[in-house]
Amino acid sequence: MPYYVLTSAPMMEFKAESALRAMGYKVVMPYEERELRKRAGRDRRGEFRRFVLMRRYLVVEAANSDEVGTIVYRMAYAPKRLITGYLGTYGQPTPVPAGAVEYLNSLSGRRILQPGQIATLRVGDIARIVNGPMEGQEAQITGIKRDQARMFLKWLNGEREVTVPIRNLQRVLDASAANQVAV
Repeated sequence: MPYYVLTSAPMMEFKAESALRAMGYKVVMPYEERELRKRAGRDRRGEFRRFVLMRRYLVVEAANSDEVGTIVYRMAYAPKRLITGYLGTYGQPTPVPAGAVEYLNSLSGRRILQPGQIATLRVGDIARIVNGPMEGQEAQITGIKRDQARMFLKWLNGEREVTVPIRNLQRVLDASAANQVAV
């Protein structure tokens, strides 16, 4: 059966997901789990909260476009308006390609840890980028300012200085070991 994209009311994605599941529909809604920070004198590390990756969008398996219209009608006029419409062309919902649905499923459930290593990374350390477009590259940290690290990466035919959030870095070698390797 094809999948279709429904739009939800703002900040109601999880409620709309649970309502659709209760109605018997298969729902794909990519999310990530982020570790909570220390707040108000409480250490909340280890506690995770789900955050939606595509705000206001849910992907639902339905038999045909008429069933999508029925879903929207039933949920739009419920006491809490959870579903506000669908994505499509010429007034009809458009099916989502199967490869896109598989990709969205692969995105769900990632855990994003808070930067517990900010104090442990220092200038001179060699770090690997673990998240983002430059994932997998290693370089020496040349400077740190707040939660950002500067490093020179090999880019095309030369080196380029880039700024990377520290939460996206993982230490490979500390500064003393990096100096021994360089000598």
